[in-house]
Amino acid sequence: LTTTDINGCIVVSLPVVVTVNPIPVVTGLIYNNPACEGGNLNLGVNAVASANYFWTGPNGFSSNLQSPIITNISLINAGVYYVYITANGCNSPTDSITVVIAPMLVAPIVTNNSPVCEGDSINLISNPISGAIYNWSGPSGFSSSTQNPTLFPSLVSNAGVYTLTYSISGCPSHFSATTVTVTPLPGPANPTSDSPLCDGDTLHLHSDLISGANYLWSGPGGFSSFSVNPVIAPAGVPNSGIYTLRLFQNGCYSVIDSITVNVYANPVVDLGSDTVVCPGIPITLNPGAGANYLWQNQSNSSTFAVWTPGIYSVVVTNANGCRASDDITITWGDCQLTAPNVITPNGDGFNDGFRIYNEDLQCFEIHIYDRWGLLMYISNDPNFVWDGIVMKTGGKAPDGTYYWILHWCPIPDKYDSITGFFELIRNE
Repeated sequence: LTTTDINGCIVVSLPVVVTVNPIPVVTGLIYNNPACEGGNLNLGVNAVASANYFWTGPNGFSSNLQSPIITNISLINAGVYYVYITANGCNSPTDSITVVIAPMLVAPIVTNNSPVCEGDSINLISNPISGAIYNWSGPSGFSSSTQNPTLFPSLVSNAGVYTLTYSISGCPSHFSATTVTVTPLPGPANPTSDSPLCDGDTLHLHSDLISGANYLWSGPGGFSSFSVNPVIAPAGVPNSGIYTLRLFQNGCYSVIDSITVNVYANPVVDLGSDTVVCPGIPITLNPGAGANYLWQNQSNSSTFAVWTPGIYSVVVTNANGCRASDDITITWGDCQLTAPNVITPNGDGFNDGFRIYNEDLQCFEIHIYDRWGLLMYISNDPNFVWDGIVMKTGGKAPDGTYYWILHWCPIPDKYDSITGFFELIRNE
């Protein structure tokens, strides 16, 4: 580079290097379309090295960020946003973008089917909205994207406020809320009874007392009762079975509770009609089947041999612990001569021998023969007892039929003969 001064002299200077910087350009201007009321507006441009950013916009907006964010936007944030950048001392042309703010959608219409009883279904209901994505929330962390969700079975903890918003094309609505009421079930009543029982006893059904609750009992044979603790008196075997209890309170029925009641039959005890006994000829009383026996003399055998007149009684207990009793009156009979028709000489103390008894036997002689006419026994002792031993051999007479001939005087000085037979069964 050369120049001439005012005197016409040529001045020589050194070379100068001039750098011309390019003008920066704004590129990639965008925003998050759609921008939804209540949401964020995200503005942005492409990054330029060493650049400074200058944003302006509606409602006094300004920013020096590359990608500024406006939170909780409203409709006043809509409009034209301007941006330019500076780099290396140069300013870019200003660029602009028009931002549209989508207004918040109208709140949905919501309701529910409460009050409901615990365990029933909770139905949340909203109006249908075309293109909507639903967002329910509620107690205990509940959430659902279904238009009309159902909670089943309901819990008391499900009671409370449920809110619903929806979105269309990414923009949310105002929220609506509905309150759900879940009524707890009454109870439990914890039913019990005094079972097992015997036929004729009184059946008491028991349950806990719950204030304000109505009681609904049901059971065998069409039984029903609204009492807290019903009574069936007398109870019989048909009253056995399953009894159920349900409570009703505040419009809700409780879970059905049940118990099993057993009413057992009493033993059938029958000693027969009053009768007579003849001297020396016992009567065997048999009251019927049972597990335990208690006679009037505290004995416990299943049968009882009666030798003399009196009042005889027995209490019989069956396997279920149920009892029944009977008694019989026995008197002396008009017995001139009596003889058993069966003997069982097995040493058990009952019917172990054959004898003929009369209050005043005289001129007495007894002959006993087997079925072949062989003499087994002979005696002239009015108090004889033949124990089944053959008189001549000392051996045991076998089971079978034996015949007897008695020569005696029914009354003084009157001789008579009488015959009969009996069975010998040893049961050994």
